[in-house]
Amino acid sequence: MKYQFKAKDLKTGEWVTGDLAYANVVSFRRKDGCKIRGVKPMIVEHNIHGGMLYVTNRHFVDENTLVLVLN
Repeated sequence: MKYQFKAKDLKTGEWVTGDLAYANVVSFRRKDGCKIRGVKPMIVEHNIHGGMLYVTNRHFVDENTLVLVLN
């Protein structure tokens, strides 16, 4: 059985489905170097090739809208 999560995207407000990940958000756009802006929940879609995991799509989501979806 695989667990997936569904939540609302913070940018678009649409529902997205995928795997739940919590990640440190790092901003490289500032002139004074990179800044860690805290841990945020994300719904991610990923692929694996040669033992390396690649995230293909990521959506920052509202933590209050997380729903567990059983497949």
